Amino acid sequence: MKGSLVGLLAVSALFSGVSHAEGQAFDDRIYGGLLLNYIDADNANRQINDSRDGVRILLGKKFSPMFALEGTASFNEFGGYGFQVNQNLKELSFAVEALAYPLRCTGSVSPFLKAGLGATTFNEDDTELNASVGAGFDWKLNDHGTAIRTDAAWRYLNTDSPFPSPLGKDPTEWVVGAGVIMPFGNAPEVDQHCTKKMVAPAPAPTPAPAIDGDSDGDGVLDSADKCPNTPAGTKVDEYGCPVPETVVIYFAFDSSTLNSAAKGALDRVAANLTNRNFVVAIANGHADSTGTEEYNMGLSERRASSVANYLASKGVEAGQVRKRAYGETRPAAPDDTEIGRAKNRRVEINLLRQ
Repeated sequence: MKGSLVGLLAVSALFSGVSHAEGQAFDDRIYGGLLLNYIDADNANRQINDSRDGVRILLGKKFSPMFALEGTASFNEFGGYGFQVNQNLKELSFAVEALAYPLRCTGSVSPFLKAGLGATTFNEDDTELNASVGAGFDWKLNDHGTAIRTDAAWRYLNTDSPFPSPLGKDPTEWVVGAGVIMPFGNAPEVDQHCTKKMVAPAPAPTPAPAIDGDSDGDGVLDSADKCPNTPAGTKVDEYGCPVPETVVIYFAFDSSTLNSAAKGALDRVAANLTNRNFVVAIANGHADSTGTEEYNMGLSERRASSVANYLASKGVEAGQVRKRAYGETRPAAPDDTEIGRAKNRRVEINLLRQ
């Protein structure tokens, strides 16, 4: 038992080292969970049947994108043990568990490893120390962070006490759970396991320096300017004619939800379209390369639709917005870094004057 405890403490220390190595933004809200709990204890040495009723509650918090701590309490009731077939065995366990998420960016499914230490009480009169190791998955349901939790762990209970134990001499059990976890409070502008959302501000137009013979100040001499009297600050091509203006909207990982900064930028786009400063907006949806090509194509379509639907809600005519989806095929930055992937989760809106 002492060797097991030393090993678990070493694993916990390793998890803690991982957490300090990560210096990125993450969702650090406290979360709670409720799971159905099942214990596989049908063991001849233990002389008890598998649990028939069980529940587990937990409270946890992430301390880095890859590390979390949880406190758990579980209750299970067995149908009988030993020769006392008519007497139920009630097991109440408490534990503190360390969770490691080795893969931070895995779409809507996040695998994890876990190790824990705690205590177990049987029929309110026999308490044993316990240690456990296991693994599981968090299955993301929405952008708020609600997820389905499934996990399994091998648990060892210390039966070295001089008092008789209902567990016999083979005090091991498999604990399996499934349920829901939910964070408390409003969702921050981060994804569940990766970096903070990046919303790059649109660069302010820089007026071209005054040039003799350039009456509209667009940087093209009047003799070559095919579009005279262009408004100041308008980006033009070599002939002095306006080129499409681009507004970029960024999204969180695996999300098509518009945040407040994106809505502010789209409000300005809608005003330009309804006032006919621009007549057409082409919304090009994009995604990073995490996940399958098919999934990313659908995600880019949903992002483009979010932009188009928001513009429609602001009075923009349906014919003024054209949607296109490119999935992961047109990255704006290398996809092998967190910053690059954040730049690729976007919708580019090309505004055309004619």
